[in-house]
Amino acid sequence: MIDDKAVFEVFSKLVRKYKKIFLTVLKYLFSTIVTILSFVTTGDIYFVLVSLCELTLIFWLSNILVSKNKWIGYLVNNILILLFNIEILVLCFGNSFVTLTMVMNITSWEALKGRSDVFLLGIFLLLFFSFLPIRYVSLRKIFSQRIPKFTFFINILLVFAALTPIYFISQQEFYEPLGGVYSLAKNGIDYIKILDKTHLQLDESQQQLSEKFFNKEISDFVKKPDNLPEHPNVILLFTEGLSQHIINDERNVMPNLYRIQQEALQFDNYYNHTFATYKGLIGQLYSGYQLDNSDSNYLESVQSILKMEDYKTSFLNTEPKNKEFTEYLKNFQFDNFKQGQLTENKDILSDEDAYNQLFQLLSEQSDSSPFLITMYTFGTHVGMDSFDRNYGDGSNHVLNRFFDLDNQFGRFIEKFKESEWSNNTIIIFTTDHATYVDDEYKQAFPDFSRSLGHVDKIPLFFYYKGIEPQKIDVAGRNSINLAPTILDYIDVSQPNHFLGRSLFSQADDSNVFETTFISGVDYYSTLNGNITTFSEQQLSDLETRVVDYYSASRYP
Repeated sequence: MIDDKAVFEVFSKLVRKYKKIFLTVLKYLFSTIVTILSFVTTGDIYFVLVSLCELTLIFWLSNILVSKNKWIGYLVNNILILLFNIEILVLCFGNSFVTLTMVMNITSWEALKGRSDVFLLGIFLLLFFSFLPIRYVSLRKIFSQRIPKFTFFINILLVFAALTPIYFISQQEFYEPLGGVYSLAKNGIDYIKILDKTHLQLDESQQQLSEKFFNKEISDFVKKPDNLPEHPNVILLFTEGLSQHIINDERNVMPNLYRIQQEALQFDNYYNHTFATYKGLIGQLYSGYQLDNSDSNYLESVQSILKMEDYKTSFLNTEPKNKEFTEYLKNFQFDNFKQGQLTENKDILSDEDAYNQLFQLLSEQSDSSPFLITMYTFGTHVGMDSFDRNYGDGSNHVLNRFFDLDNQFGRFIEKFKESEWSNNTIIIFTTDHATYVDDEYKQAFPDFSRSLGHVDKIPLFFYYKGIEPQKIDVAGRNSINLAPTILDYIDVSQPNHFLGRSLFSQADDSNVFETTFISGVDYYSTLNGNITTFSEQQLSDLETRVVDYYSASRYP
């Protein structure tokens, strides 16, 4: 048995002996502990080794500065330790250092309130330990001056000699936290440069810009099935952050979606073209990329083209209290922007409420005009738990929220099958983007490895009563192709400025956008289902064309 009293006495003696540097030790101990804990999320020992190496460098630099001027040393130490701790804590929770995408979506922090208690505790600990005062640490005094100066200096060189290879070998992968700060700053500068280029394009005529992306029609690569009416209704469902592997998971987390997908026309090896929600929704509806979350797109969209075909268009907003998101959706110019009705003091519609109100909106449609109804559901957002249904014993929040969504979708589908709309209405199910990889995701899916946390295979399937099941392998093509694919399937063609093409067409290497993921300054190819980077020349060409598109789409 461990004697608690004896342990306390030993601890007290250590505190008394080293009381002058106790807070200094506590400060670095916190950073060391969270660095070691990051391995639980990343599973990559290099993050731990390189970060500890960097923490050692911070210690020595701070110690030297404090010995010369304690205030300058304290200031430099606080800044470096704060940046270090921010990066490590984000790594623990988000499986990466701070990214430009995180910064750009910081205004949507309320979406993470499902884990607000954890994040608030993390912020408190971050600030508390990062700003603890430090003192000069004499290691020779700690070791009772048994270490000769020269020998001690040699030992320090040996330590750095052992750590330096790990440090420099890993630099290209950005394993070091302060390297992550540098990368973020560089990406921020590059992003501002793209913004400047976009604004400078205003000197070029709008017509000249838009002509670069003009398509006179949507090519007809597939005939509308004979068992659909001339103008079938369309229900387009965007689910928050859903990767295909979750539907396929052997634990049967989403059995209803898996079953309906097998009965539907599904697209295999299909990827998200951007991240996160703001860019994902507008990008798919307009078949384009978006630079800033607040940007509008004044080019053609699924809803604008269907309006030309006398469709009545509606969008059901499941976040009516989110003013920024609401204004963003209103810019999509649907005929009917329907605010969801909140219940039980909720800030958002649960997936159950969302699907119930979707069915109510469906029942309000007129027989005289075809319609498009679009909805985005929020319940599977990172940090959320289930509102209504739990998976198994309910201990895993990630599995709970996907299981709940699946239950609500399954109930909606059964009601839909029994309704008058089931023979003339196509349900299109997809997502805004792939599931985000954070610490909870890694724990829920430990056997599923992803090279990039923002890019993954996502679901897309078309379903109506009487559809012939079919699986089409699209070989890495992405969600920028959604709009032309929908319109091609129902035989609607209008002039447009879509960057994507119908997934019913054969892959065309000349259209690089249909397999290119772009978010901020991040560019990746998903061609043939392989996530790869571009050469410097390819990146330069891509950026030039994308900047032209940003300019053409942002201004009426």
